[in-house]
Amino acid sequence: MSVKNVHVVIVLYSLIVGIEPLTVQIQATPSDGILGQTSLQLRCSYTAVAGEIVTGVNIQAKINGQFKNIATFYTPSVPLNATLTTDGNYLSNRVTLTNPTTSSTNSAVIQFSQIACEDETEYFCQVAYAGSSGSTTTSSGVANINVTGNPEQPDSEPSYIPSAGIEEGNNVVFTCTGNVGKPQGKFRWVRYRRNPDGDILQETPYESQTTTAVQMPGNCTFNGTSQLTLKMEQLDNNAIVRCQVVYQDVPQGSLYRQTDGINVYYSVRNVQVTKSPIISAFAEGAGPITLTCTSEGNPVVTKTGYTWYKEFNTSVPLGTGPTYVINNVVVSETDNYICVAQNSFNGQTFNMNNSIHIQIDFATTTMTKTETVFTTPNTSSSKTETVFTTPNTSSTNTGTVFTTPNISSTKTDQECSTMVIPILVALVVVLSVLQLGEIISLYILHKKGIVKFKTGKDNKIYDDVNSRNTEKYVYNSMNIAAEGKNSIETITVQMEATPSDGILGQTSIQLRCSYTTVTGEIVTGVNMQAKINGQFRNIATFFTPEVPLNASLITDGNYLANRVTLINPTTSSTDSAIIQFSQIACEDEKEYMCEVAYASLSGATSASSGVANITVKGYQNKKYNPTVNMQNEHIESLQRNYVKLVKETPTDAVVDHLYQSGILTDELREEI
Repeated sequence: MSVKNVHVVIVLYSLIVGIEPLTVQIQATPSDGILGQTSLQLRCSYTAVAGEIVTGVNIQAKINGQFKNIATFYTPSVPLNATLTTDGNYLSNRVTLTNPTTSSTNSAVIQFSQIACEDETEYFCQVAYAGSSGSTTTSSGVANINVTGNPEQPDSEPSYIPSAGIEEGNNVVFTCTGNVGKPQGKFRWVRYRRNPDGDILQETPYESQTTTAVQMPGNCTFNGTSQLTLKMEQLDNNAIVRCQVVYQDVPQGSLYRQTDGINVYYSVRNVQVTKSPIISAFAEGAGPITLTCTSEGNPVVTKTGYTWYKEFNTSVPLGTGPTYVINNVVVSETDNYICVAQNSFNGQTFNMNNSIHIQIDFATTTMTKTETVFTTPNTSSSKTETVFTTPNTSSTNTGTVFTTPNISSTKTDQECSTMVIPILVALVVVLSVLQLGEIISLYILHKKGIVKFKTGKDNKIYDDVNSRNTEKYVYNSMNIAAEGKNSIETITVQMEATPSDGILGQTSIQLRCSYTTVTGEIVTGVNMQAKINGQFRNIATFFTPEVPLNASLITDGNYLANRVTLINPTTSSTDSAIIQFSQIACEDEKEYMCEVAYASLSGATSASSGVANITVKGYQNKKYNPTVNMQNEHIESLQRNYVKLVKETPTDAVVDHLYQSGILTDELREEI
């Protein structure tokens, strides 16, 4: 009997006997299928009552909005294999069909071995059967298969624009693309700042960046795109930026791509200068002093990018390289040493400087001086004392000193004369340089016979005075003074700058301290002083012929080194001490005065001049006086970069650079 005849018989039998309701159910296990090799089962189950015979099962899928039969199944009463229909051919080679094994209670099964996007749809099944009431069909409810797609690693490492020549302050846009799966995932960003060795210093996640996605044809997963914009900073040099997939709210550990270390240029900064050995002051003649300069910057400062200057003359470099060695450790090398560090990128050059003060003092030593002091022609005594030849220096001197050759005096005079040297020695230890000068002047007057140190009232002078006019006059003056008939006049001191205006650079200007003494006064030394940080400080010391020492700059005057010549007075009565400038610098614009140490019949003292001023001018008569104050950070920037700007850059280029950097406003630029 043919299959067709079997169906006819079943239908006729169903009509004669009668049909009762049949229960049908469809189920997808699991309901979610993952794209690719996945096991999923679509089962149509039915249960018949007594007298009902199932003849066939159809499983249908919703295609383009309509349910269509995709597979037909048969029970044992119809010995045919289950088959895919024309509308179900898309399942070929991906499914296995299993017929029911009984006609009463069983299932028709579609077993998936591979899931495709088109499998995501609604399904139901329809069972044909015959019973006492006839032949009919019963349908199940609807079951759904949801297809999910796993995301994949981003297509490539994130791209970024600009891709080269990135500077500190630039905005850089990073872009990442790739399969973010189904349901749609997204990208997250992470920035890792690293040190030069690649160790991570800081991790910064960016979770809120938008991911736009498009479902890919033939692949129901989504292709996502995300962007991140970062403003580059110094710490971003050598940083890496990572793009990572987040799927179903879980970051996918291995699904990421990241950039290589990003090169971020930034100008030189954090210039530091150190010295070795590390001591506050160096003694003249000590071993070499090594100065070391370090900095930060990208590109790093090269060996030739470091230049050294002394503050007193920034127009002449001392040398290049990260270290500078002071081999000639002498007092005149005392100064502020400036290191200028420079780097360049993208056609621009940047520099920054810092300085360190190197203090070199005279070596302080004490020596023993042995003298034989003759108080009278027939008696002598020996003693040992410490003698300073100049401040902070010493020498050894052995000699014979006579108080008053060929002159004898009373017992009182002899006693006081032998007391002079010990008294002076004790005072030297505790008095200042000026007081030392006064004591020296008294000692000189004493040796000349002009001053007699006494413990009591002066006696009527001296029948045996020798014939020298000076001594005769002095002794007469002393007698007159002792009798109250003579009054001591005061020395006159004057300070003058000629001319008073100095022009920056090579300029001749003279600072002169002039003095005029009255009879009986002898000048022993001159100190010139400058007002520094609101206080007058000694900058140079001069000596008269009575004290055979060269004029010299002292510590507070070292900024004048190699720019001035010092000229001692040539007499002790009427003359001048002179500072002759050969080059004028900004720091020379100060108030000056001088102090003259001298001795007279009334003792050792000093007299001061009035104040003289030196005004320093530039090459233009008009001084720039901005009406808008710069911010402190801009002032500091100008100060740090001044040396290099002035040395290498034309004025108009400097102004343009400061304007473009936001340091100068439009008004300031026009004013300049």
